[in-house]
Amino acid sequence: MSLRIRLHQHREAFDDALVQLGRAPGSTLLTTLVLALALALPAILLVTTDNLERLTDGFDAPGTLNVFLHPEEPPDREAMEERLRELDGIKAVAYTPPDQALEEAADLLGLGDALADMPDNPLPGSFRVTVAPDRRAPERMSALAEDIDGWSGVDQVQYERQWVERFQAVVDFLRSLGGGIALILGGVVILVIGNTIRLAVAARRREIEVVKMIGGTDAFVRRPFLYAGLMQGLLAAVGAGVLVAMALAFLDAAVADLAARYGARLGLEGPGAAFYGNLLLAGGALGWLGSRVAVRRHLREIEPA
Repeated sequence: MSLRIRLHQHREAFDDALVQLGRAPGSTLLTTLVLALALALPAILLVTTDNLERLTDGFDAPGTLNVFLHPEEPPDREAMEERLRELDGIKAVAYTPPDQALEEAADLLGLGDALADMPDNPLPGSFRVTVAPDRRAPERMSALAEDIDGWSGVDQVQYERQWVERFQAVVDFLRSLGGGIALILGGVVILVIGNTIRLAVAARRREIEVVKMIGGTDAFVRRPFLYAGLMQGLLAAVGAGVLVAMALAFLDAAVADLAARYGARLGLEGPGAAFYGNLLLAGGALGWLGSRVAVRRHLREIEPA
């Protein structure tokens, strides 16, 4: 069979698929909206996690550890300072006595001399340990903080990067959750399109019997339904792209307003052309797969009498 004939057959199948979708425009529109929502939900979640991950990447490790000494059983200051300085990669060690810590706390809270008359100082002495810039890998900083926290006389160690790492763990969880939701809703898309194609096959049962009776192959009969599923998936992907853009515009305004209240400028970055291209590819592939599974199964049940 020549290429020209094959192209002509595909064009006829494409036109037939358009007719199928146009026979019930209301049903086609409703199905497309449902599929668009199914594709848009995981896409919005994944784009949001990309923006959250971008925020965490913007925070550099500060490279400082605050080592708070035990208030009731403080260690020897000089011995502790010497031990800290002997650690690998330590750039500087500065000690803050309890009285100075109390003054700094009063200034920070705007209490002036209100804390000066306290009978007992509740704040312990502490060391501010600065790590060399080339030794500030998050994994090493966490290990160093955990090591010092186990020393005798140390009450606790605060690592300023820890909250960023916890936030990153939440982002990773959301990304995994988005992937799981995408798999589940991808299955929903296949089922919905498969059911739509199944109804279309049932509605044209007599026509298919006649085509098979005069020698039409399963591939010939199947082709228009595959195109219909493909176009349904592509239309759903276009709708999902619109929903993603609308959701990001709404979220961007909310995020910018929240950041402005704290004197910061922050906005969400929209996905690029590659994202929308992959969305179209996913929608088309799911539509084609759903229609192929449905048509292959139900064509076996239709044979000319």
